[in-house]
Amino acid sequence: MIASTRLARRILAFAVVAFAATTAVVGAGQGAPTRFLVLDTAFGLVFVVAGLIAWERRPEVHVGPLLVLSATLWFVGSYAPTGLVPASTLGFAFERYYDLILAYLALTFPDIPLAPKHRLVLGIMGGAFVVRSASRLVIDCACMPNPFAVVEDPILFDRIQVLTSIVIAGAALTVVGLAAARLRGAGPGGRRIHRPVVIAGVVAALVAAWDAIDLIVFITSGEGLLRFREPWNEVASWAIIAAVSLVPIGFLAGVARLRMRHGPLAPLALELDRSPDPGRLELALRHALGDPSLELLRWDRDKASWVDARGRSVAPPREDSSVAVTTLDRDGETIAALVHDRLLREDPGLVAAATAVLRLAVENERLTAEVRQQLASVRASRARLVEAAEAERRRIERDLHDGAQQRLIGVALS
Repeated sequence: MIASTRLARRILAFAVVAFAATTAVVGAGQGAPTRFLVLDTAFGLVFVVAGLIAWERRPEVHVGPLLVLSATLWFVGSYAPTGLVPASTLGFAFERYYDLILAYLALTFPDIPLAPKHRLVLGIMGGAFVVRSASRLVIDCACMPNPFAVVEDPILFDRIQVLTSIVIAGAALTVVGLAAARLRGAGPGGRRIHRPVVIAGVVAALVAAWDAIDLIVFITSGEGLLRFREPWNEVASWAIIAAVSLVPIGFLAGVARLRMRHGPLAPLALELDRSPDPGRLELALRHALGDPSLELLRWDRDKASWVDARGRSVAPPREDSSVAVTTLDRDGETIAALVHDRLLREDPGLVAAATAVLRLAVENERLTAEVRQQLASVRASRARLVEAAEAERRRIERDLHDGAQQRLIGVALS
């Protein structure tokens, strides 16, 4: 099963790379400049490489497939300036759809469910893209050949482009605010891993907003936002497009930071030999998982409540948008819980390894407590035996003393 899945990923990657090569060949045949073909293909392949790495390391999450899909959509838009009908028409109609996917990744990395407000913003943004694509397919703008057009109305076409671009720019700027707020609300460990991804997603959203505003200015004034002299105008344009590649690079940086945290599990295991108290074990877990906000809670049967590392009763652990709870069970009964940053769910192997070590620590503590209890019972039993023997010795001694005295008195009286 694993081998077949890996083969399917490789076949898909090969298909995307072949599509990229075909796009470059078509562009060269249409007279596109060499530097355009090289840069456009290189930026698109960054998504392919990042997507394959993500898919290989985390096949259970959606980041890898979506990055590969973004690469495909990147090359679909590359057909727009080729002039090869109908490929150029379809490329013009469906260009920059990867902006929607990148916005989704910026708000959900690594695998966070969408909040209602995030879903609303992405829905509005996606709706604007769909309306814009439909207008570019069915309305003839008289600016390029369109074999799919059923209406010829350049004025209506321009109005729809301006309206949808306003919505896309507003939604992209909203994504910037939501991603920044999500970064601020994350725990210390989450911020460390999530920061490069959020920064890259913010840059991508800003580029999407810039492109939409540039289209509005071009339609209304006939000129774009960039009004430098050549070749600086082309350099600035490519720099803005290249900024989008920060998204897969930022993702790889986040995964690399997450991967680097496997090493400290060894010190955590060494704590088992030192008979650690809950406080020391909690500190070791924080260091091992790279989450300073992590809490170790235990279920106290005597108090019938959860207690923290200092023995204080606390409320039952609950999950939310930024906090996850990993429980530790024994014989179907929950005995401990780790309250940690939800971002750690991206690396289930790391959490499982730490949980296994924690299970050993809890079992070690339980066995130590049982041995101490048995030792106390043995000492109490020994004390009772010694006390009983001493009492019996005193009884015999008293009987011997009192019995002899009574006999002597009896003889004297006789």
